[in-house]
Amino acid sequence: MDKHIHELEKEITDLKEQLAQVSEQLKASKKESDLLDRVVALLPWHVYWLDRNNIIQGCNDQLAETLGLSSRQETVGKPVSDFINKENVEYALSVNNSVMETGIKYTAEEESFLSDGSAEYYFSTKAPLFNKDHKVIGLVGISVDITKRKRMEQELQQAKDAAEAANEAKSIFIRNMQHDIRTPLSGIWGLSDILERTIQDKFVAEYVGSIKSCSNKLLNFCDTILDFSNIEQGKFPLLEKPFSVRQLVENLQFLEEPAAQAKGLNLTMDYPHALPDILIGDEFRMYRILINLVSNAIKFTEKGSVELRVREIKKDLNKKEILLRFIVKDTGIGIPQDKQEIIFEMFSKLTPSNTGRYQGFGLGLKLVKEFVKDLGGTIKVESAPSKGAIFICTIPFRLPDERVQSLEKNHEG
Repeated sequence: MDKHIHELEKEITDLKEQLAQVSEQLKASKKESDLLDRVVALLPWHVYWLDRNNIIQGCNDQLAETLGLSSRQETVGKPVSDFINKENVEYALSVNNSVMETGIKYTAEEESFLSDGSAEYYFSTKAPLFNKDHKVIGLVGISVDITKRKRMEQELQQAKDAAEAANEAKSIFIRNMQHDIRTPLSGIWGLSDILERTIQDKFVAEYVGSIKSCSNKLLNFCDTILDFSNIEQGKFPLLEKPFSVRQLVENLQFLEEPAAQAKGLNLTMDYPHALPDILIGDEFRMYRILINLVSNAIKFTEKGSVELRVREIKKDLNKKEILLRFIVKDTGIGIPQDKQEIIFEMFSKLTPSNTGRYQGFGLGLKLVKEFVKDLGGTIKVESAPSKGAIFICTIPFRLPDERVQSLEKNHEG
């Protein structure tokens, strides 16, 4: 009898120890559960979980605050449809049921309309909740408020549409200008040229010469604007073919010499004989780069000189490549340090046209920069006020094979 009682007491003691262990485990589990509950409550997004009947089992503080509730506990046990706008209930429930029936996660941007008619946008993810037997018992949803981002996107799109409309209006104006302005200007220039050569009266001839000069300036302005418009519209494809860089430089000397002489400037151009005559590149872009730089130098120089020097930087005979540097130097008014970057921007000018001293639209150097970029080159300026300016262009070319050089020389001969 005593032995039986002793065994019973031992079993009771063991049971107490086991109950104590279970109690400690439950306490630890409750601590973990409470910690997890607090973590979920503090998450910055909208977090919620439902059972298979779309009844809310819990949510975080952020969602309760958005719903205007004093506590997240107020959502527990209520249908999720109670907290969804009528316009969205059917779609939301169909998505929830699909996730729970298929076990496939759903992710999408969602639009929700408020009572005042405004819209809110959320990036939502809904995933099935499984029990230990891997059966779906509900779903958990996380929604991130992206309303600010969506409104910013809408504003940017509106601004983009407005900019494209303005750009189209500009393009239409330029296309009209090509015919409506440039064509009569060409006629004025042509008739003025004929009159200047036929009129005997010296004073009248001078007046006609002024008309011719003014119309020629306007034509040059129109050409510059049209060139820039064509660049923007991609109408100037890059054309690489053999051409004589030496001849191009000599032509520039011939074209710009009268303007330099009229101001008493010494214009020199140096293309060393050691440099290759024929190179492969875009002749049109090179011509526009150099004539803009040289004519600009003459325009902004009242006395002294303007020079163009061409130097070889690097040659690779194996790759058939050569790098040339074109240096345009003048003794003109110079460019302040704070203006040396903006002069390459559209419509930026060193001096305003309304002063009557240096006229133009401020597109020349923008064209130069675009063409240099197209050719894979670089451009920089070194200058100071009253110290002149040096524009340095570094442009890569390809070397033609000997047969092409021979054909080109024979053709020139």
